[in-house]
Amino acid sequence: MDQQNELPEFLRFNKYGAILTLEDRKRIAESRGICIHCGRTTHKVTAFRNKPLDNDNFRHGICLVCHPEERTAAPPTFSSHAEEKNRRSKARGRRNVSSNNLAKSSLSSDETSSPHASIDTIDPHPSRQSSDLSTSTPDAWDILRSMRTNPQNVSLLTRKCHKLRSFGSNLTGSMYEVVEVMKRFPDERELIRAGIGALWALVAEGGDDDVKMEALEAEVGEVILGALRDGWDDVGLVSWGMGALSCLAEGMGGRARLLEENVVDGIECVLRNYQGGKEDDVLVLYWTFRCLASLLAIYMEDEEYVSRGNFNDDNEILEDLEAVDDYKEAIFEREIVHYVLSAMKNVVMTSSSYTDFLTLQMGFVFIVRLFPKSFGGCQEDELRILLDICEKAVALETHGLFPTLQNISCACICFILIAGSNEKAFTTGKPAGWLEAAVNVLRVKNCKDVVVRDVMMCTLSHTFCWERAFCIASMMVEQTNEFCLETCLWIVWGILSGEYTKKPRPSLLLQATEIVKNALSEYEDRPSIIILGLAILSDVATLHVITEVDSLIPAIFYLKSKYREHEILNAEANKFLSNICKTSDIAALIENAYAEIDIPIMACSTSIHLIYKVSLLTGNSEFSLEDLKDAVKTWHQSRRDFNLAAKILFLLSSKAKVYIKSSEKVRNILLAKAQHCKWSTFCCFSIEYIKDVMENTTSMELQQYACMSLSHVAVLAHNLNLASLDIATTLAAIVEAQDFGVKQLHATWALLTLDCQLPPSLLSDLASCSINAILEHLGSRTDIVSAGVAVLSIISLRSRPLLQGLDEKTIENMIEVVIKVMYECLDQTGNNPHIILFGLHMLRICSAVPSLHDAIVKHGGIVAVIDGMTVNHDDAAIQEDGCKILRSLSSIKLETKIGLIEGDAVDAILNILVTYGGGTNARLLSDAFEILSYLSISKATRSFITSQGGLILITNSMRALSEDATIQERGLRALANLASDIDDSIIEMSDMSSTITSSLGNHIAEITIQQVGLSLVRNLSLRSNAVKDQVVASGCLESVISAMTLHMTNTKIISLSLSILFNLSNKDQCMCILCDTNTLQLISHALMINLQCQKTQIVGIKVLCLLSSLDEIANGSKFLEAVVFAMLFHFSSEAIQLSGCKLLTRCSFHQQSETDPSDLDSMIAEAIISAMDNFPLRVKIQEHAIDAMENMSIHENFMVALQSNSSRAIHAIHNAMTVSSSMETFERGGDIIGKLQ
Repeated sequence: MDQQNELPEFLRFNKYGAILTLEDRKRIAESRGICIHCGRTTHKVTAFRNKPLDNDNFRHGICLVCHPEERTAAPPTFSSHAEEKNRRSKARGRRNVSSNNLAKSSLSSDETSSPHASIDTIDPHPSRQSSDLSTSTPDAWDILRSMRTNPQNVSLLTRKCHKLRSFGSNLTGSMYEVVEVMKRFPDERELIRAGIGALWALVAEGGDDDVKMEALEAEVGEVILGALRDGWDDVGLVSWGMGALSCLAEGMGGRARLLEENVVDGIECVLRNYQGGKEDDVLVLYWTFRCLASLLAIYMEDEEYVSRGNFNDDNEILEDLEAVDDYKEAIFEREIVHYVLSAMKNVVMTSSSYTDFLTLQMGFVFIVRLFPKSFGGCQEDELRILLDICEKAVALETHGLFPTLQNISCACICFILIAGSNEKAFTTGKPAGWLEAAVNVLRVKNCKDVVVRDVMMCTLSHTFCWERAFCIASMMVEQTNEFCLETCLWIVWGILSGEYTKKPRPSLLLQATEIVKNALSEYEDRPSIIILGLAILSDVATLHVITEVDSLIPAIFYLKSKYREHEILNAEANKFLSNICKTSDIAALIENAYAEIDIPIMACSTSIHLIYKVSLLTGNSEFSLEDLKDAVKTWHQSRRDFNLAAKILFLLSSKAKVYIKSSEKVRNILLAKAQHCKWSTFCCFSIEYIKDVMENTTSMELQQYACMSLSHVAVLAHNLNLASLDIATTLAAIVEAQDFGVKQLHATWALLTLDCQLPPSLLSDLASCSINAILEHLGSRTDIVSAGVAVLSIISLRSRPLLQGLDEKTIENMIEVVIKVMYECLDQTGNNPHIILFGLHMLRICSAVPSLHDAIVKHGGIVAVIDGMTVNHDDAAIQEDGCKILRSLSSIKLETKIGLIEGDAVDAILNILVTYGGGTNARLLSDAFEILSYLSISKATRSFITSQGGLILITNSMRALSEDATIQERGLRALANLASDIDDSIIEMSDMSSTITSSLGNHIAEITIQQVGLSLVRNLSLRSNAVKDQVVASGCLESVISAMTLHMTNTKIISLSLSILFNLSNKDQCMCILCDTNTLQLISHALMINLQCQKTQIVGIKVLCLLSSLDEIANGSKFLEAVVFAMLFHFSSEAIQLSGCKLLTRCSFHQQSETDPSDLDSMIAEAIISAMDNFPLRVKIQEHAIDAMENMSIHENFMVALQSNSSRAIHAIHNAMTVSSSMETFERGGDIIGKLQ
């Protein structure tokens, strides 16, 4: 219970004050590494793991106070030496292998030996300790037991620390024991040195970051730094101390703790007292430099370190980077850089041993890590000292053991000079000496050395600004030496490519050009020299016009062909060719050279730029689809480079325009089956690539380039009639573009011209985007407004019929926006025919849907259409669309017709007749005629049209297009509607009769024209004598007879023709025609054929009545048959019965008929009796029937037929005698009855 009360509160209660359960206590204790019973720390909790403690109070993380049963009399059994060695070799954190070995070799196995003995024999790869120094844990337990048993025996403790140095393991907790011993005897130098050695071995052997963190937690760093401050004059102690600190500084996590323990101050103290002036100083300086380099190392850039998983989270990385920055700040605040450079200078002056070289190399590593960005933060005097050190270091005779030392020295020279190239202070220095030192190394280096080739020569090429004469001289002298020539070429390239205000002299350019030309021919097997030469030529071409390109271009292409797989060489060759490609002649040479060799022409970005430039100058786009695919592949590899994409888009556009701009003959060749397939594949490929560009770029400029190219490709696809392209995703990419501007609108329009299936939702999205673009730029950007209206127009076209796929709201918005744009163009910004045309085109499609008429009218579409037509009266396309809209609107509702009349639609139509009445546009005139027909709804309107010369305009247009059947039909309808109630004087002035006659004669086979024309003629035949005279004089009667002859079975034509003949029968010309036997026969046949048409029979019998005085009528049985059949068939028609009876009173037949005479008499008798029976109260019919009986009674057969129906006849006669008041009728009736009786 007491133990429970001694527990910390977090193991007893939760944050709400409730008592924790056993499970919660276990969880909290495990996470914090403490004992659940007493709260003592049982595990070392680090950033990486919870490591169990193992000492007198704890056994493998188990509290021995709470669990005394875990105590054992003897230490536990551990693995064998071999197993322990294998385990350590597999442990994490092997960055310290070399430092561990150095520590083991420098710390001799002899516990009494001096560290001075290892200074001259240091080896970076020493062997392991001899096997007699066993690392078994039982031995370590014995050592610790001995140390604890004799805590005051300094000599024994010193020997045991030396013994522990060979084990390198902290399993027995020896690290804590050594730290405790060192704290207990701070003044015992030998014991302190032995303790530092043991700690160094323990830290170095552990290897991973957890061991170092544990060591720092055990105050190892603090103890060592204290020993260094107290024993700075002891070389062995200081060297071992710095070695141990360098091990602690490596890796992550420990550096921050060392900074808190003022390790930088300790290092400064060491450097202040050890400047390399003595022989024993070198080893101290090595470990000091190594410690400084370790403190500044950035391990997140070390792939090996990262691959082992030594980073747990991002916060750990950030903390470690902050620690590096803190160390740099602390170093700059002190004089450490000065001390380091001073010590390196002293060492380099006397360097002769392995240790000296290794120390210098480590010093350079520290300097490079301290100034990673070209020594930008280093003071001028410090740079001079460092350059002098580098000059001496590159000249050291290391016998090939330390190539890194010389390479890093050369690199430092180059980077320092580059960093100070604009500093005036360096001009007073001695750069020639420093450069000469670096060049001396280059002369003896192997030309295949990677560092020399890729670093030194490149950086040396930027140093010419101080010693141009030196560089030029070296270039000229070393031409015969391949390696030195390559170096000189680097320098020349640096001169030409440097960003300096003063450009090279022309003489230098000529020298460089000649040297390179010779190098290209003499060293064609050395790609590195060729690359440098091409780079120089490329820069010369930008500054100077290179001559003799005719011979140089084939040489370049020979090298390209030879090294077709060498990317860098080909890239430099392409750059050179691009720079000299300044005229169309040179571009043609390059194009021909490509044609002569078989190499990919667009396999890299530079080749694409070259082809782009050649295509610009020559206007030729003869490259294959495979080349374009290579270009796209290159674009993907370049992570979708902006400039590269723009050039590829240009090439796609150029190839598409080759077909678009070609002649019709060339197009037909390209449309051959094989070529059509290639062009189709090209279109599919281009559209897919452009879509990819638009989906993977946020640049509005590149999206505009893509849309421009897409427009050309879409036009090509439209010309090829490609209908299987997937344009939906491309249109969707346009919709998602950051800016829906004019280029996007043009591309959308071009794609929508393709006959491809599109989802309705996409069309709605495109319409919405277009509407938004129009409203945003209305009044400011006419081009965007025009393109937007064009897109809306083609969207409505794609949605036909009946605008399917678009919702009503979207359609109405489209109509409203288009009408608004038309008003804006007409009222504010001035006329824009393109916008008006596209707007009318969309309204025309909408007007074809009757349900949208109200929307068009509601938003002011009538006035917008009429005003657009009026302003653009000379634009036939606008007039056509306008007429179609007006025709659709005027064809249904009366209210809309009235609105059109009030909106001056008549004036617009009459303007069309005036402008295009000469017959230049048949479709336009036909629509205009039909509109006039629809608008002739009142006498006032008709009078206005005719007063404005409407009849004359119509007849003139009909004469000009006399062969057009549609024009004639609609013109005749318009004339018929207008002439229905106008004055005869206007008809006489228009002379429409001749126009009608011409139309009827030219289109005799067109039934509709004949019907409309004859209807109009019949109307005219009812007019005044003057009008009738015009009709007769025009030869219209002949057209009437022709129509009857050709269209004998058309009841309407026959009826109208007979009506015309009847109405004009008072004219001599008409009577002459009617009296003709053929005409009579024609009328007879017409009546017989069209027996069922009552109207035809009425008019025909009337005509026969007019001609009853003729012998052909009076004695013709054919005519009697026609009349009798009509009377019998239409027995209920009073008019037919009356006219028939009247005709029978005047006719008889003497000629033989096809019908048996007795049958004919019977039919006549039946017809007369039927007429009398059906109309008993019609006096005229009864009287004419009695007269007909009397007239026909002269025929015996008639009387016989009448006798057979005597009862009916007598009854009918009695009825006639009753209703008639005429005595003649009474007497004639009595006579007939007498004959019947």
